[in-house]
Amino acid sequence: MAVHISDNLSTDASETSTQTLGAIGAKGSGKSYLAGVIVEGLFDAGCPVLVLDPIGNWGRGLRLDADGKSPGLPIAVIGGEYGDIPLDATQGAAIGRFVRQREASVVIDVSELSKKKRKEFVADLCEALFRESRKQQSPFMVVLEEAHLFAPQRLMAGEERMFGAVADIVRLGRNHGLGSMLVTQRPQSVSKEVLNQVECLFVGGMRGPQERKAI
Repeated sequence: MAVHISDNLSTDASETSTQTLGAIGAKGSGKSYLAGVIVEGLFDAGCPVLVLDPIGNWGRGLRLDADGKSPGLPIAVIGGEYGDIPLDATQGAAIGRFVRQREASVVIDVSELSKKKRKEFVADLCEALFRESRKQQSPFMVVLEEAHLFAPQRLMAGEERMFGAVADIVRLGRNHGLGSMLVTQRPQSVSKEVLNQVECLFVGGMRGPQERKAI
């Protein structure tokens, strides 16, 4: 099956789900909308997707149609204002194992976690996802909204394990069926070691010189 990104651009769903994609653009340029279109296409094609959402918009956005009223995707949401169940910050590894083993599509809303708990949760989650993927070897896409929060160019104390787990997914995940999509408005703040792995890059309006230089 194909993922229809626009009237004149489609990609093969099975190939797309294991690629490293980048959606980069200024605020309001449509990068998150584009990422949503790709997620919807993969979901419809039966390719599982996990979205890490530090903003709190994806749960509502994916479950509403383009008209803002009709039902959208029947995707599970953990945490946040629109969560089906609350997010337990200590259960990152368990959630990672569960969704990978069951090939379940899910939005994980980490917007209500403190920075410290978010870093620990994401590290646990991504390490478990990677370990299980070595067993599963089937297509699975991981979307990192505001990717600079999970793979920063400049590491702060306490971010090392989170960065290592995310970097493993981006750099090595394709060997085990893991794809990834980096969504950000600040490419200069994303680790270049990670950003350089992007195979298919979508760029929206970039007005700042720092953003342009990073691209």
